[in-house]
Amino acid sequence: MQPALLIADEPTTAIDAITQFEILDELLRIKRQHQTAMVFISHDLNAISRVADRIAVLNQGQVVDRGSFQHILRHANDPYTKLLVEKRAAVMSKYRTVLEGRGLARA
Repeated sequence: MQPALLIADEPTTAIDAITQFEILDELLRIKRQHQTAMVFISHDLNAISRVADRIAVLNQGQVVDRGSFQHILRHANDPYTKLLVEKRAAVMSKYRTVLEGRGLARA
């Protein structure tokens, strides 16, 4: 059986980083192997960036922004989307600082 659509609703919420990575890899493998479309529902922009070709940002049930991940990062229109992008940048900055402090940052 080859599903035409895979729906993953918050599949990496409240899971440690290593398991998140493994789940995302498995979802991508299934998508690729079965040539299946996937609807990936999440608040985690980092997870979304790994699996999504295109994204739609919803606020109170309404689509407020849509496009590629990079397009959304650069051209967010809605205040809610802008807040999500700003918070992601702040988290990524803190993450880099921790890695640098431990000598683990990528060059």
